[in-house]
Amino acid sequence: MLTVETIETKPAVLFVDDEQGVLRAIERTCHTQEWITICVRNGAKALELMRSRAVDVVVSDMRMPEMKGAELVSHIADEFPETVCILISGFSDLGETIDAINAGNIRAYITKPWNNEQLKLTVRNCLEYKRLNEERRHLQIVTQCQNEKLNNLNATLDLEVATRTHDLHKAVRTLDQVNQQLEQSHSDSIKVFSNLFELRAGNAEHGRQVSDLTGSMLVQLQVNPQMHKQIIMAALLHDIGSIGLTDRELSAEIPGLSAKETANYQRHPAIGAGLLMGIESFSEAAEIIRAHHERFDGKGFPDGLIADEIPLGSRIISLVSDYFDLQQGRLLGEKMTESEAREFILSASGTRYDPQIVDSMVTAFASGNAIIDEFEETILAAAQLTADLILSRDLVLPDGVLLLPRHHVLGVKLVRQILAFERDSRQKLEIYVYSPVVTEKSDARPNEQKKQC
Repeated sequence: MLTVETIETKPAVLFVDDEQGVLRAIERTCHTQEWITICVRNGAKALELMRSRAVDVVVSDMRMPEMKGAELVSHIADEFPETVCILISGFSDLGETIDAINAGNIRAYITKPWNNEQLKLTVRNCLEYKRLNEERRHLQIVTQCQNEKLNNLNATLDLEVATRTHDLHKAVRTLDQVNQQLEQSHSDSIKVFSNLFELRAGNAEHGRQVSDLTGSMLVQLQVNPQMHKQIIMAALLHDIGSIGLTDRELSAEIPGLSAKETANYQRHPAIGAGLLMGIESFSEAAEIIRAHHERFDGKGFPDGLIADEIPLGSRIISLVSDYFDLQQGRLLGEKMTESEAREFILSASGTRYDPQIVDSMVTAFASGNAIIDEFEETILAAAQLTADLILSRDLVLPDGVLLLPRHHVLGVKLVRQILAFERDSRQKLEIYVYSPVVTEKSDARPNEQKKQC
Protein backbone atom coordinates (compact mmCIF):
# COMPACT_ATOMS: atom_id res chain seq x y z
CA MET A 1 0.00 0.00 0.00
CA LEU A 2 1.27 3.50 -0.89
CA THR A 3 1.74 5.48 2.34
CA VAL A 4 2.41 9.18 2.91
CA GLU A 5 6.00 8.32 3.87
CA THR A 6 6.48 6.37 0.61
CA ILE A 7 5.14 9.27 -1.46
CA GLU A 8 7.46 11.75 0.25
CA THR A 9 10.57 9.63 -0.37
CA LYS A 10 9.84 8.86 -4.02
CA PRO A 11 11.47 11.12 -6.64
CA ALA A 12 9.11 13.16 -8.83
CA VAL A 13 9.19 13.11 -12.64
CA LEU A 14 7.18 15.80 -14.47
CA PHE A 15 6.02 15.12 -18.06
CA VAL A 16 4.99 18.13 -20.17
CA ASP A 17 3.08 17.63 -23.46
CA ASP A 18 0.17 19.44 -25.04
CA GLU A 19 -1.40 16.19 -26.29
CA GLN A 20 -3.62 14.48 -23.74
CA GLY A 21 -3.27 11.13 -25.51
CA VAL A 22 0.52 11.26 -25.16
CA LEU A 23 0.26 12.01 -21.43
CA ARG A 24 -2.17 9.09 -20.93
CA ALA A 25 0.31 6.79 -22.72
CA ILE A 26 3.11 8.03 -20.46
CA GLU A 27 0.99 7.44 -17.33
CA ARG A 28 0.29 3.87 -18.46
CA THR A 29 3.99 3.30 -19.15
CA CYS A 30 5.23 4.72 -15.84
CA HIS A 31 2.50 3.85 -13.32
CA THR A 32 4.50 0.96 -11.79
CA GLN A 33 7.86 2.74 -11.72
CA GLU A 34 9.89 3.84 -8.70
CA TRP A 35 9.01 7.50 -9.17
CA ILE A 36 5.91 9.71 -8.90
CA THR A 37 4.60 10.52 -12.39
CA ILE A 38 3.10 14.01 -12.81
CA CYS A 39 1.63 15.21 -16.13
CA VAL A 40 0.76 18.75 -17.26
CA ARG A 41 -0.20 20.13 -20.67
CA ASN A 42 1.89 23.28 -21.01
CA GLY A 43 5.05 25.00 -19.83
CA ALA A 44 3.31 27.62 -17.68
CA LYS A 45 1.58 24.94 -15.60
CA ALA A 46 4.86 23.07 -15.30
CA LEU A 47 6.65 26.11 -13.86
CA GLU A 48 3.71 26.88 -11.55
CA LEU A 49 3.80 23.32 -10.19
CA MET A 50 7.61 23.38 -9.75
CA ARG A 51 7.33 26.54 -7.64
CA SER A 52 5.05 24.68 -5.23
CA ARG A 53 6.77 21.31 -4.98
CA ALA A 54 10.13 19.62 -5.70
CA VAL A 55 10.61 17.98 -9.10
CA ASP A 56 13.68 15.84 -9.84
CA VAL A 57 13.37 15.28 -13.61
CA VAL A 58 11.37 17.13 -16.29
CA VAL A 59 10.53 15.35 -19.56
CA SER A 60 9.21 17.94 -22.04
CA ASP A 61 7.91 17.85 -25.59
CA MET A 62 9.89 20.18 -27.88
CA ARG A 63 6.96 21.68 -29.83
CA MET A 64 4.03 23.02 -27.78
CA PRO A 65 1.80 26.07 -28.20
CA GLU A 66 2.33 29.13 -25.98
CA MET A 67 5.69 28.00 -24.56
CA LYS A 68 7.99 25.68 -26.53
CA GLY A 69 10.10 23.02 -24.89
CA ALA A 70 13.31 24.98 -25.49
CA GLU A 71 11.85 28.02 -23.71
CA LEU A 72 10.61 25.88 -20.80
CA VAL A 73 14.05 24.29 -20.39
CA SER A 74 15.65 27.75 -20.33
CA HIS A 75 13.30 28.86 -17.51
CA ILE A 76 14.03 25.65 -15.58
CA ALA A 77 17.80 26.19 -15.95
CA ASP A 78 17.40 29.69 -14.44
CA GLU A 79 14.96 28.88 -11.62
CA PHE A 80 15.67 25.23 -10.84
CA PRO A 81 19.27 24.50 -11.91
CA GLU A 82 19.38 21.22 -10.01
CA THR A 83 16.46 19.74 -12.00
CA VAL A 84 17.51 17.41 -14.84
CA CYS A 85 15.76 17.85 -18.21
CA ILE A 86 14.94 15.43 -21.05
CA LEU A 87 13.53 16.57 -24.40
CA ILE A 88 11.04 14.52 -26.46
CA SER A 89 10.25 15.58 -30.03
CA GLY A 90 8.95 14.26 -33.31
CA PHE A 91 10.74 17.04 -35.20
CA SER A 92 14.38 17.34 -36.27
CA ASP A 93 14.53 21.09 -35.77
CA LEU A 94 18.25 21.72 -35.38
CA GLY A 95 17.89 25.37 -34.38
CA GLU A 96 15.61 24.64 -31.44
CA THR A 97 17.71 21.62 -30.44
CA ILE A 98 20.88 23.74 -30.32
CA ASP A 99 19.08 26.47 -28.34
CA ALA A 100 17.77 23.94 -25.82
CA ILE A 101 21.15 22.26 -25.33
CA ASN A 102 22.92 25.60 -24.86
CA ALA A 103 20.23 27.07 -22.59
CA GLY A 104 19.42 24.27 -20.17
CA ASN A 105 20.56 21.28 -18.19
CA ILE A 106 19.73 18.80 -20.97
CA ARG A 107 20.65 15.27 -20.01
CA ALA A 108 19.01 13.34 -22.90
CA TYR A 109 17.09 13.82 -26.16
CA ILE A 110 14.46 11.26 -27.27
CA THR A 111 12.64 11.21 -30.60
CA LYS A 112 9.02 10.24 -31.21
CA PRO A 113 7.80 7.56 -31.43
CA TRP A 114 9.81 6.44 -28.43
CA ASN A 115 10.61 2.98 -27.12
CA ASN A 116 8.83 2.62 -23.73
CA GLU A 117 11.65 0.65 -22.15
CA GLN A 118 14.25 3.11 -23.40
CA LEU A 119 12.15 6.01 -22.04
CA LYS A 120 12.03 4.40 -18.59
CA LEU A 121 15.76 3.59 -18.69
CA THR A 122 16.60 7.17 -19.67
CA VAL A 123 14.51 8.54 -16.78
CA ARG A 124 16.22 6.13 -14.36
CA ASN A 125 19.66 7.25 -15.60
CA CYS A 126 18.71 10.90 -15.08
CA LEU A 127 17.40 10.22 -11.56
CA GLU A 128 20.65 8.41 -10.73
CA TYR A 129 22.67 11.31 -12.19
CA LYS A 130 20.75 13.79 -9.98
CA ARG A 131 21.23 11.58 -6.91
CA LEU A 132 24.99 11.43 -7.48
CA ASN A 133 25.17 15.20 -7.93
CA GLU A 134 23.28 15.74 -4.67
CA GLU A 135 25.56 13.31 -2.86
CA ARG A 136 28.61 15.05 -4.30
CA ARG A 137 27.35 18.48 -3.13
CA HIS A 138 26.68 17.06 0.34
CA LEU A 139 30.16 15.57 0.54
CA GLN A 140 31.70 18.83 -0.66
CA ILE A 141 29.94 20.63 2.21
CA VAL A 142 31.12 17.98 4.65
CA THR A 143 34.67 18.29 3.31
CA GLN A 144 34.57 22.08 3.57
CA CYS A 145 33.32 21.91 7.17
CA GLN A 146 35.96 19.37 8.07
CA ASN A 147 38.66 21.60 6.52
CA GLU A 148 37.44 24.61 8.51
CA LYS A 149 37.44 22.62 11.74
CA LEU A 150 40.88 21.21 10.96
CA ASN A 151 42.29 24.71 10.44
CA ASN A 152 41.06 25.70 13.92
CA LEU A 153 42.56 22.74 15.72
CA ASN A 154 45.63 23.05 17.89
CA ALA A 155 48.89 22.24 16.11
CA THR A 156 49.65 19.47 18.58
CA LEU A 157 49.02 15.97 17.34
CA ASP A 158 46.57 14.98 20.03
CA LEU A 159 43.84 12.39 19.67
CA GLU A 160 41.27 14.98 18.52
CA VAL A 161 43.45 16.05 15.58
CA ALA A 162 44.08 12.44 14.59
CA THR A 163 40.33 11.68 14.70
CA ARG A 164 39.37 14.75 12.64
CA THR A 165 42.10 14.06 10.12
CA HIS A 166 40.86 10.52 9.70
CA ASP A 167 37.30 11.77 9.11
CA LEU A 168 38.53 14.32 6.57
CA HIS A 169 40.51 11.74 4.62
CA LYS A 170 37.52 9.41 4.63
CA ALA A 171 35.25 12.18 3.28
CA VAL A 172 37.77 13.04 0.54
CA ARG A 173 38.05 9.39 -0.49
CA THR A 174 34.28 9.09 -0.63
CA LEU A 175 34.05 12.29 -2.68
CA ASP A 176 36.60 10.89 -5.13
CA GLN A 177 34.54 7.71 -5.48
CA VAL A 178 31.35 9.69 -6.14
CA ASN A 179 33.16 11.83 -8.75
CA GLN A 180 34.34 8.66 -10.48
CA GLN A 181 30.78 7.31 -10.49
CA LEU A 182 29.51 10.62 -11.88
CA GLU A 183 32.12 10.55 -14.66
CA GLN A 184 31.17 6.96 -15.54
CA SER A 185 27.47 7.94 -15.54
CA HIS A 186 28.36 10.77 -17.94
CA SER A 187 30.20 8.32 -20.21
CA ASP A 188 27.30 5.84 -20.16
CA SER A 189 24.81 8.61 -21.00
CA ILE A 190 26.89 9.59 -24.03
CA LYS A 191 26.81 5.97 -25.22
CA VAL A 192 23.02 5.77 -24.78
CA PHE A 193 22.55 9.12 -26.59
CA SER A 194 24.80 7.90 -29.44
CA ASN A 195 22.81 4.68 -29.64
CA LEU A 196 19.44 6.47 -29.77
CA PHE A 197 20.57 8.75 -32.60
CA GLU A 198 22.10 5.96 -34.67
CA LEU A 199 18.93 3.85 -34.45
CA ARG A 200 17.41 6.31 -36.92
CA ALA A 201 20.30 5.77 -39.32
CA GLY A 202 19.71 2.00 -39.12
CA ASN A 203 23.16 1.22 -37.70
CA ALA A 204 23.05 1.31 -33.90
CA GLU A 205 26.48 -0.36 -33.66
CA HIS A 206 28.50 2.20 -35.66
CA GLY A 207 29.34 4.65 -32.86
CA ARG A 208 30.41 1.90 -30.47
CA GLN A 209 32.43 0.14 -33.18
CA VAL A 210 34.28 3.35 -34.02
CA SER A 211 34.79 4.12 -30.31
CA ASP A 212 36.19 0.64 -29.51
CA LEU A 213 38.71 0.53 -32.38
CA THR A 214 39.67 4.18 -31.75
CA GLY A 215 40.39 3.28 -28.12
CA SER A 216 42.76 0.47 -29.19
CA MET A 217 44.62 2.83 -31.51
CA LEU A 218 44.91 5.52 -28.81
CA VAL A 219 46.67 2.96 -26.61
CA GLN A 220 49.15 2.27 -29.43
CA LEU A 221 49.72 6.02 -29.87
CA GLN A 222 50.15 6.56 -26.08
CA VAL A 223 47.75 9.51 -26.02
CA ASN A 224 47.43 11.32 -22.66
CA PRO A 225 44.30 10.52 -20.57
CA GLN A 226 42.54 13.88 -21.07
CA MET A 227 42.91 13.80 -24.85
CA HIS A 228 41.96 10.10 -24.84
CA LYS A 229 38.68 10.96 -23.11
CA GLN A 230 37.82 13.77 -25.58
CA ILE A 231 38.61 11.61 -28.63
CA ILE A 232 36.47 8.73 -27.34
CA MET A 233 33.53 11.12 -26.78
CA ALA A 234 34.00 12.48 -30.30
CA ALA A 235 34.14 8.93 -31.70
CA LEU A 236 30.80 8.07 -30.08
CA LEU A 237 29.14 11.28 -31.31
CA HIS A 238 31.04 11.92 -34.57
CA ASP A 239 27.91 11.68 -36.76
CA ILE A 240 25.58 13.63 -34.45
CA GLY A 241 25.36 16.40 -37.08
CA SER A 242 23.51 13.96 -39.35
CA ILE A 243 20.43 14.46 -37.16
CA GLY A 244 19.11 16.94 -39.75
CA LEU A 245 19.65 14.74 -42.82
CA THR A 246 16.77 13.12 -44.67
CA ASP A 247 16.28 9.36 -44.41
CA ARG A 248 17.76 8.93 -47.88
CA GLU A 249 20.81 11.07 -47.09
CA LEU A 250 21.34 8.99 -43.95
CA SER A 251 21.11 5.56 -45.54
CA ALA A 252 22.00 5.89 -49.26
CA GLU A 253 25.43 5.05 -50.63
CA ILE A 254 27.42 8.30 -50.74
CA PRO A 255 28.43 8.02 -54.45
CA GLY A 256 24.71 7.75 -55.31
CA LEU A 257 23.69 11.06 -53.70
CA SER A 258 22.68 13.97 -55.91
CA ALA A 259 24.72 17.18 -55.93
CA LYS A 260 22.22 18.83 -53.56
CA GLU A 261 22.15 15.79 -51.27
CA THR A 262 25.96 15.64 -51.26
CA ALA A 263 26.21 19.32 -50.31
CA ASN A 264 23.74 18.77 -47.47
CA TYR A 265 25.59 15.62 -46.33
CA GLN A 266 28.91 17.50 -46.26
CA ARG A 267 27.46 20.03 -43.80
CA HIS A 268 26.98 17.46 -41.05
CA PRO A 269 30.49 17.72 -39.44
CA ALA A 270 30.06 21.49 -38.94
CA ILE A 271 26.50 21.02 -37.66
CA GLY A 272 27.68 18.36 -35.21
CA ALA A 273 30.37 20.71 -33.88
CA GLY A 274 27.77 23.48 -33.54
CA LEU A 275 25.48 21.24 -31.50
CA LEU A 276 28.23 20.63 -28.93
CA MET A 277 30.23 23.86 -28.89
CA GLY A 278 28.03 25.47 -26.21
CA ILE A 279 28.86 22.68 -23.73
CA GLU A 280 32.22 23.36 -22.09
CA SER A 281 33.08 19.72 -21.43
CA PHE A 282 32.58 18.92 -25.14
CA SER A 283 34.60 21.84 -26.60
CA GLU A 284 37.59 19.72 -27.71
CA ALA A 285 35.32 16.91 -28.92
CA ALA A 286 33.40 19.47 -31.03
CA GLU A 287 36.62 20.51 -32.83
CA ILE A 288 37.44 16.85 -33.50
CA ILE A 289 33.94 16.18 -34.87
CA ARG A 290 34.12 19.19 -37.22
CA ALA A 291 37.29 17.85 -38.86
CA HIS A 292 36.54 14.11 -38.98
CA HIS A 293 35.90 14.18 -42.76
CA GLU A 294 39.09 16.09 -43.58
CA ARG A 295 41.72 14.23 -45.64
CA PHE A 296 45.47 14.11 -45.07
CA ASP A 297 46.05 15.50 -48.59
CA GLY A 298 43.72 18.49 -48.01
CA LYS A 299 40.86 17.26 -50.24
CA GLY A 300 38.37 16.69 -47.42
CA PHE A 301 35.56 18.84 -45.99
CA PRO A 302 34.35 21.19 -44.54
CA ASP A 303 37.58 23.26 -44.27
CA GLY A 304 40.10 21.57 -46.56
CA LEU A 305 42.64 21.11 -43.75
CA ILE A 306 45.88 19.29 -44.56
CA ALA A 307 48.17 16.93 -42.61
CA ASP A 308 48.90 18.17 -39.05
CA GLU A 309 46.35 20.99 -39.40
CA ILE A 310 43.78 18.23 -38.79
CA PRO A 311 43.38 17.37 -35.06
CA LEU A 312 44.82 13.98 -34.12
CA GLY A 313 41.42 12.66 -33.01
CA SER A 314 39.87 13.65 -36.35
CA ARG A 315 42.57 11.80 -38.29
CA ILE A 316 41.93 8.66 -36.23
CA ILE A 317 38.12 8.80 -36.41
CA SER A 318 38.21 9.47 -40.18
CA LEU A 319 40.14 6.25 -40.75
CA VAL A 320 38.16 4.11 -38.30
CA SER A 321 34.74 5.35 -39.47
CA ASP A 322 35.70 4.73 -43.12
CA TYR A 323 36.88 1.21 -42.18
CA PHE A 324 33.38 0.28 -41.01
CA ASP A 325 31.58 2.27 -43.75
CA LEU A 326 33.58 0.38 -46.38
CA GLN A 327 32.25 -2.89 -44.98
CA GLN A 328 28.68 -1.50 -45.03
CA GLY A 329 29.09 -0.38 -48.66
CA ARG A 330 28.16 3.20 -47.83
CA LEU A 331 31.48 4.85 -48.67
CA LEU A 332 32.16 3.51 -52.18
CA GLY A 333 28.85 1.89 -53.15
CA GLU A 334 29.89 -1.74 -52.68
CA LYS A 335 30.45 -3.80 -49.56
CA MET A 336 33.97 -4.94 -48.68
CA THR A 337 35.24 -7.68 -46.43
CA GLU A 338 37.34 -6.73 -43.41
CA SER A 339 40.57 -7.60 -45.24
CA GLU A 340 39.50 -5.64 -48.35
CA ALA A 341 38.69 -2.61 -46.18
CA ARG A 342 42.13 -2.80 -44.55
CA GLU A 343 43.80 -3.05 -47.97
CA PHE A 344 41.91 0.03 -49.15
CA ILE A 345 43.07 2.01 -46.12
CA LEU A 346 46.68 0.88 -46.60
CA SER A 347 46.52 1.95 -50.25
CA ALA A 348 45.21 5.40 -49.23
CA SER A 349 47.99 6.04 -46.69
CA GLY A 350 49.40 9.50 -47.30
CA THR A 351 46.39 10.64 -49.37
CA ARG A 352 43.19 10.08 -47.45
CA TYR A 353 44.85 9.01 -44.21
CA ASP A 354 47.79 9.96 -42.00
CA PRO A 355 50.51 7.28 -42.44
CA GLN A 356 51.20 7.31 -38.68
CA ILE A 357 47.53 6.55 -37.98
CA VAL A 358 47.51 3.79 -40.61
CA ASP A 359 50.51 2.21 -38.87
CA SER A 360 48.75 2.35 -35.49
CA MET A 361 45.70 0.63 -37.05
CA VAL A 362 47.94 -2.17 -38.34
CA THR A 363 49.44 -2.58 -34.84
CA ALA A 364 46.00 -2.51 -33.20
CA PHE A 365 44.73 -5.26 -35.51
CA ALA A 366 47.90 -7.28 -34.96
CA SER A 367 47.39 -7.21 -31.19
CA GLY A 368 43.62 -7.47 -31.59
CA ASN A 369 41.83 -7.89 -28.31
CA ALA A 370 44.67 -9.99 -26.90
CA ILE A 371 44.25 -8.71 -23.35
CA ILE A 372 40.49 -9.15 -23.30
CA ASP A 373 40.78 -12.56 -24.97
CA GLU A 374 42.71 -13.78 -21.93
CA PHE A 375 39.42 -13.65 -20.01
CA GLU A 376 36.87 -16.41 -20.44
CA GLU A 377 33.34 -15.39 -21.36
CA THR A 378 30.14 -16.85 -19.97
CA ILE A 379 26.54 -16.41 -21.18
CA LEU A 380 24.01 -16.06 -18.34
CA ALA A 381 20.27 -15.61 -18.11
CA ALA A 382 19.02 -12.66 -16.07
CA ALA A 383 18.01 -14.98 -13.21
CA GLN A 384 21.63 -16.19 -12.93
CA LEU A 385 23.14 -12.73 -12.43
CA THR A 386 24.86 -11.78 -9.18
CA ALA A 387 26.45 -8.58 -7.93
CA ASP A 388 30.04 -7.75 -9.02
CA LEU A 389 29.83 -9.58 -12.37
CA ILE A 390 31.39 -7.59 -15.25
CA LEU A 391 29.75 -7.37 -18.69
CA SER A 392 32.08 -8.69 -21.40
CA ARG A 393 29.88 -7.28 -24.19
CA ASP A 394 27.37 -4.45 -24.58
CA LEU A 395 23.91 -5.48 -23.36
CA VAL A 396 21.82 -4.68 -26.45
CA LEU A 397 18.18 -5.41 -27.31
CA PRO A 398 17.31 -7.16 -30.62
CA ASP A 399 16.27 -3.79 -32.10
CA GLY A 400 19.72 -2.32 -31.36
CA VAL A 401 18.87 -0.33 -28.21
CA LEU A 402 21.83 -0.22 -25.79
CA LEU A 403 20.90 -1.05 -22.20
CA LEU A 404 24.37 -1.22 -20.62
CA PRO A 405 27.89 -0.81 -22.04
CA ARG A 406 30.65 -3.41 -21.99
CA HIS A 407 32.80 -3.50 -18.79
CA HIS A 408 29.88 -2.25 -16.65
CA VAL A 409 29.98 -3.82 -13.17
CA LEU A 410 26.65 -5.13 -11.96
CA GLY A 411 25.47 -4.11 -8.50
CA VAL A 412 22.58 -5.56 -6.50
CA LYS A 413 20.20 -2.78 -7.53
CA LEU A 414 21.07 -3.10 -11.22
CA VAL A 415 20.55 -6.90 -11.16
CA ARG A 416 17.04 -6.27 -9.80
CA GLN A 417 16.37 -3.72 -12.55
CA ILE A 418 17.50 -6.15 -15.27
CA LEU A 419 15.18 -8.83 -13.87
CA ALA A 420 12.29 -6.33 -13.78
CA PHE A 421 13.03 -5.21 -17.35
CA GLU A 422 13.02 -8.80 -18.61
CA ARG A 423 9.73 -9.45 -16.84
CA ASP A 424 8.04 -6.26 -18.07
CA SER A 425 9.29 -6.45 -21.67
CA ARG A 426 8.84 -10.24 -21.96
CA GLN A 427 12.19 -10.46 -23.73
CA LYS A 428 14.65 -13.15 -22.66
CA LEU A 429 18.11 -11.60 -22.36
CA GLU A 430 21.41 -13.35 -23.01
CA ILE A 431 24.03 -11.56 -20.92
CA TYR A 432 27.75 -12.00 -21.60
CA VAL A 433 30.00 -11.69 -18.53
CA TYR A 434 33.62 -12.37 -17.68
CA SER A 435 34.26 -15.62 -15.86
CA PRO A 436 34.97 -14.81 -12.18
CA VAL A 437 37.63 -17.54 -12.03
CA VAL A 438 39.65 -16.09 -14.91
CA THR A 439 39.24 -12.54 -13.57
CA GLU A 440 40.96 -13.61 -10.33
CA LYS A 441 44.04 -15.04 -12.02
CA SER A 442 44.46 -12.30 -14.63
CA ASP A 443 45.50 -8.67 -14.67
CA ALA A 444 42.23 -6.97 -13.67
CA ARG A 445 41.91 -5.08 -16.96
CA PRO A 446 38.09 -5.25 -17.28
CA ASN A 447 37.73 -3.51 -13.90
CA GLU A 448 39.45 -0.35 -15.12
CA GLN A 449 36.15 1.31 -16.04
CA LYS A 450 33.90 -0.34 -13.49
CA LYS A 451 30.95 1.35 -11.88
CA GLN A 452 28.81 0.15 -8.98
CA CYS A 453 25.06 0.66 -9.13
